Amino acid sequence: MLGCYLRADVPCAAIRRRKLWRVVCVPTPEQEQERSISRQRESFQREKQRLAAQGRSHALYYGEHIQGEWWREELWKSSAAKLPPIVVINKVDKKNCTPDEVHEAVFDLMFALDATDVYKPFGEVARGTLEVLLAEYKSPATVPALDRTLLSFQELPAHDDVAPAFQRLLAGAVRIVTLSNGSAETTRQLLQCARLDRFVERVISIDEVRRWKPAREVYLHAAKVAGVAPDELALVAAHAWDIHGANQAGLLTGWVSRLEKRFHPAMNPPDVTGSTLDEVIERLLLLPHH
Repeated sequence: MLGCYLRADVPCAAIRRRKLWRVVCVPTPEQEQERSISRQRESFQREKQRLAAQGRSHALYYGEHIQGEWWREELWKSSAAKLPPIVVINKVDKKNCTPDEVHEAVFDLMFALDATDVYKPFGEVARGTLEVLLAEYKSPATVPALDRTLLSFQELPAHDDVAPAFQRLLAGAVRIVTLSNGSAETTRQLLQCARLDRFVERVISIDEVRRWKPAREVYLHAAKVAGVAPDELALVAAHAWDIHGANQAGLLTGWVSRLEKRFHPAMNPPDVTGSTLDEVIERLLLLPHH
């Protein structure tokens, strides 16, 4: 299809003198669709290359050199057993169930154990959860592979807003401690890998009280370790249930809405909220008498 256009900023007399008409080709709907498919194909190809490089990098980290289209079954079989398992949930057999619900089931297990007065450390729960998931998806779960996967938990990167928030707290003469459902050793490794350990005065783990968050005793123990009254200690978290537990123990609370976009109305509300950690920190520092 041919079309022509006229420059609106040129007077008609000038048009007649200079013949400022131009002919352009307007694509047909079929041609436009073909171009759109071509752009999508190029985008998919770039994503494929990115994921292929990411897979090779992951394998190289564990000493395994893989080349070519490593995800092909005949090539993958020779390398899979040497690498830590990667669980990808792309479907759930339960009707209307989503991967988020499967993720929440892990928390349900922790809460169920604590509600029945049974304590199991995070490492044991995490290992068992991996074994169950891998069995459901018929993937091999060797002991070395599970060990490497659990070890990788210590290498997770920190969010970009953590370091600025920690620096702001130190500038305001506010002490920093961490409180985790994981082990103290894992938390220390995480902090060291992210170069945040220099900001943290004390790493506190639920192993010290043998209760899972959000049990009230965990937060009271943190206040005791820090040597302050509960209302002089603030907990910043991204889960509503964590905020609720700390609030029940008398702590100040700040909720970061990076995981849950709406705070659960059944939970005790936080004292301050924000979309980033440094935003929450600034609002906590503005609270009176703290």
